[in-house]
Formats: sequence, structure tokens, C-alpha cells
Amino acid sequence: MSDLETGAPLETLELHVLARAYYAAWLAVHGVAPQKRHPLPMFNATFEFGEPPATPAQGDGKHARPRAGGSAAR
Repeated sequence: MSDLETGAPLETLELHVLARAYYAAWLAVHGVAPQKRHPLPMFNATFEFGEPPATPAQGDGKHARPRAGGSAAR
């Protein structure tokens, strides 16, 4: 988090709580985590989000659930 005008770091508990709520709201609305800069002029602040964490089910198939209605060995 940084000051929108000066770029100076902002480290307040209130802004950390706001950033977590913003992250959760963005994720709920858009279905993906926020990334890069998100300026919030009404708070004179900018939130900077990094890459979202990888989910364990991506890629390796180890955590995949069987599909409903698929053919299963009996």
C-alpha cells in the first residue's frame, strides 16, 4: 500500500483491513484475484497486488474429483 500522490508506503491497520476486504470483494465479483495496481483516490491510497497463489488442483490432476455421470470401474 502506498500514498497515491507521493508513493510513500502506508502501513496502518485500517488500510490492511481495507485491503483484505477489497481483495475478497474483487475475488467474489470477478472470480479471480486482483493483480497489479489498484488506485483508490477516495482514500488517497494505492493497493498493489502480486500474483495469486497457485491452487493445488492445477496441472497435476492428483486432486481432481471424478465427474458425475462418467463411466467408473465397477
